[in-house]
Amino acid sequence: MLYAVVLLFYASRRWLVMGLVAWGAAIVASNLLLVPSGWLRYPLSWLNIEFMFGGLSAWAVKSAVYRGDPKPLSLLGLAAASAMLFMIHHLPANHLRLLFVLGLACMMVGFAPWEQSASLPWPGWLLLLGNASYSIYLIHNPLVSITQRLAARIGLGWVGAMVFGVVLSVLAGYVYYLLVERRFLDFFRSRFVGRSNDGVLRPGA
Repeated sequence: MLYAVVLLFYASRRWLVMGLVAWGAAIVASNLLLVPSGWLRYPLSWLNIEFMFGGLSAWAVKSAVYRGDPKPLSLLGLAAASAMLFMIHHLPANHLRLLFVLGLACMMVGFAPWEQSASLPWPGWLLLLGNASYSIYLIHNPLVSITQRLAARIGLGWVGAMVFGVVLSVLAGYVYYLLVERRFLDFFRSRFVGRSNDGVLRPGA
C-alpha cells in the first residue's frame, strides 16, 4: 500500500489527494459500522490513518503551511501526545490513538522548522541512523520476532529482551541500508532521478 501511494504521488498529486481522502473516509466509516475482517483489515486499519497524518505533517513542513512561532505548536503537540499516551494506557480506544498521532504530527510540524533555524550540531551516528531509518523500519519486525524467541530461550528478562531485540534490529537494519538501500538509491538516482539543490529526490526530466 505504501508503494502504491508513492507511485500515485509521482503520477498525479490531485489523484493522490482524492485517493487519500476517499481511503480515509472508507476507513472511518467501515470501523464505525463494523470491524473489518479477513484481508480487509489491512487496507481498512486505523494504522493507515496514522500514516496519513505522518504524510500530512511532512507536506505541512515542506510547504511551510504554519508560519507562526514553532515552539508553541511543538510544545502543544508534545503535551497532547503525552496526555493521550497516558489515557491510552488506561483506556485503549482508537480515537485516543488518533489524537495521540495528531499530537505527534503537530510536534513534527513545529520541531522541523525549529530545528532548521537552530544551530544544533548533531552527532554523526544520529545522522547515520536517520539515513538508515527506513531500512531499520523494514527489517525490524521479523528480527524482533526472532530475537524475542532467542531471548526467551536464553532466559533474558523483559528489559534485556527489549535491548537485545532493538540493538540487533538497528545493526541489521544499518547493514541492510549499506548493502541494499543505498546501492539501489544510487542506481536509480544515476539513471532516472534528479537531485535538487536542497538534496530532495525529484522525478527525472
